[in-house]
Amino acid sequence: MLFLNRMIAFNAARDEGHVQYAGSGNALIALAPYFLPFYTLLLLLVRIGFSVEAYPLFDVFLGMTYAFHLVTFWQQQSPLQPDLQQIGLIPAYLLIFTFNLFFLGMMLIVPSRGWIFFWKWLIYAS
Repeated sequence: MLFLNRMIAFNAARDEGHVQYAGSGNALIALAPYFLPFYTLLLLLVRIGFSVEAYPLFDVFLGMTYAFHLVTFWQQQSPLQPDLQQIGLIPAYLLIFTFNLFFLGMMLIVPSRGWIFFWKWLIYAS
């Protein structure tokens, strides 16, 4: 939906899952489960609305959610995964590695320096 593709089918089971959508394929859609730390990003956004005194508690949960992301990524990734094979193993793993580094940087910079510093870092680093 984010890339304006209409979802046709959705299947979620204990050991497998599949999403089918109309339109052209998109590597970011296919690889997002491997690099997008959803719960960590959600906590970073929610953290804005709380006082500074609550930040240490949020930081503990940030670490826990990022560890959850890394563990689930390690369990899910396999060269036999159809989405990785469809994109190609080398390009897929390069994208996954790059985006994981980006989100790791975000997760480390935002709690210590804030969102403004992170955006400045992004602008001046590129």
